[in-house]
Amino acid sequence: MARSIRDTNPISYRDIAPPAWLRIDTDELEDEPFRGGQHLPEVFYLGDAYRCSCGSRALGISPAISDLLVFTSTTAILKRIQTTYCVLCRYTRGRVGPDLREFGLFNWNNKYAFSHELMNNYTAQFTTSITPFFAFHQTIVNTYLCEQSPEPFPSLYLFCSAWFGFIRLQQLETNMQCSLCGPNPRTVIADGVSISFPRHRVANLRPPTWRDKIAALVRSPRHQGAQTCFLGLPRVRLQFQRVLEMAVRDGIEPLQAAMNEHEVSFVHYCSLMFL
Repeated sequence: MARSIRDTNPISYRDIAPPAWLRIDTDELEDEPFRGGQHLPEVFYLGDAYRCSCGSRALGISPAISDLLVFTSTTAILKRIQTTYCVLCRYTRGRVGPDLREFGLFNWNNKYAFSHELMNNYTAQFTTSITPFFAFHQTIVNTYLCEQSPEPFPSLYLFCSAWFGFIRLQQLETNMQCSLCGPNPRTVIADGVSISFPRHRVANLRPPTWRDKIAALVRSPRHQGAQTCFLGLPRVRLQFQRVLEMAVRDGIEPLQAAMNEHEVSFVHYCSLMFL
């Protein structure tokens, strides 16, 4: 059973210290300098801090050693990692692995690990020059090419998902949102911005690791064959688009009602809005 990146929790689970340039005197957690990974061991053993991506800390038998790619700001480093089978995970290939915080690493899935200095590098660039993910990702890809990295930098989507998983563990004093208005305030005043998107277009923006049990994914029955869109009237397609936007807020009842009204059982075209 394959799992998407969106539904995957990281192996790392312990709190991560803020970077040195964000640290204050009352912070108790502090990371050791990464120093380009020159002090990393050849093999990362399970140690005392370990778990599976499902959250279980139940160790299986016969620990195994496998490859681990460590991604830094300049190059990928090939290391080895000790893992064991997770006896409680429903995912048949679930493995229990070490947290790796003490090495300045964020263990994503026992195959890929990201250095804290890489993740903090993006945070620094975003907070100082509002660098988007794509621009930072492409910069690191270019750096890997120049440094002749043994392995390329991972995809934009994987890095974006890993960064949001990392930032959830990082102990910052603020959650970067208004304590009264929440994540989607009705009025936003931004210095230096002359144009913006309508509020209803950005109110439901979420990081790629966000999970919403209300949102539905309508899949086509197998007997539909290669059909890939709803070939109804433009008026009906527009109605489904509006109903889908309502379904994100109010549940799937409006969508089911519209499908019953038009006797539609396959709305793959509209379901793309949930991806």
